[in-house]
Amino acid sequence: MKFINSLSFLMLVCLLLFATSCRHSSSPGEDLPEGEEMYAVAFTVSLDRASASRGERGEETRGATRGEGSWGNHPFPTELGTTFDNKILSRHFSAALYRTADLSYVAGVRDISAAYTQDNGASLRVTFSGKIDATPFKEEFEKSGEGDYKVVLIANSPHAVYPDLGTDTLEELDFNYTGKEGEFPAIPMWGVRTVTLNSLTMSAVNDLGSIPLLRAMGMVRVSIDLSSTQPEAVADLLSLTLSRHNDAGLIVPSGWSGVDVTTDLKIAETLRENRADDQRPLPIEAPEMEEGKLCSTISFYLPEICNSGDDDELRLEVEYRVNGQKRTGTILFRDYEGGLPKGDCEPYNVVRNHIYEFNIYRAEQSDTYVNAAVRAWRKIDFEYDY
Repeated sequence: MKFINSLSFLMLVCLLLFATSCRHSSSPGEDLPEGEEMYAVAFTVSLDRASASRGERGEETRGATRGEGSWGNHPFPTELGTTFDNKILSRHFSAALYRTADLSYVAGVRDISAAYTQDNGASLRVTFSGKIDATPFKEEFEKSGEGDYKVVLIANSPHAVYPDLGTDTLEELDFNYTGKEGEFPAIPMWGVRTVTLNSLTMSAVNDLGSIPLLRAMGMVRVSIDLSSTQPEAVADLLSLTLSRHNDAGLIVPSGWSGVDVTTDLKIAETLRENRADDQRPLPIEAPEMEEGKLCSTISFYLPEICNSGDDDELRLEVEYRVNGQKRTGTILFRDYEGGLPKGDCEPYNVVRNHIYEFNIYRAEQSDTYVNAAVRAWRKIDFEYDY
């Protein structure tokens, strides 16, 4: 077991001593028992800085939809995403420990607070402090001397998340968010790390390690840029309509219990659709623009959805203008060649934590020409909402 030391240790100890001088609640309206023994713990939430350059126009990240390797092995852009994509809501953030052997609940982390941040140029890390009940760990260490545990994080769940969240409830956690930034509070996220504990101490802050987060939604980004083919044209986007969608999604992905850390998940194993009985169209209007400016990009977020190659294939209808004249086009979630969708390939599913990027680069009366890319969703920005 490792411990946080030096300056970081002193900062955390001071924060925890201050925190324990007051009474706290482990959940709304529930006071901690008097005299309860607690271990001070810390863990780090990590988001990697994008380090790969944007590919050439039309370059696809094939592993993102075919399940080749883990998501972190694929190219990604340097400037996609916003601080909204990385926001953590303090009142909707929880951490708990589960036994790896049977996934049974052991203890929740109480009184979580953001202790400090560190930016080393390659990644941004936010360290959180908290407390866990000492009783279950003392009993287990007396029996076996050590144990493997999964530290599970849930962020931005619309439901109240209490410390004693069982695995059955954990896997059922859902959300009913869709739409543009600002139309819902924050993107639900999940993360896990397996730790081996052979001792815990009350004289130091016990480090549970770094836990990467995985967003439970996908982003679709449509832009229009005719400068390479029609440099004199003035173009803007008016609206999008996705042919069908799921109203709700599930926060925890498939395969979560079989990995030691979030980033070990294979892309093909994460899809866990919360399929709606009635999948209705999803209309997305262009955001309001300042006077004199045109909308060149529309981004929206949605839960995971399976995409078939039959009559039910996902279609994204785009309404846009070129030199003041309205036009419409259809985008398919497929590979593109020469600006048009390929007919001999498998359609993309919309998978969590990925950006589906489509750029209209040429517009004619009969056809809309598009370049497509699917990219792993990474961005350095991290915002903790107090």
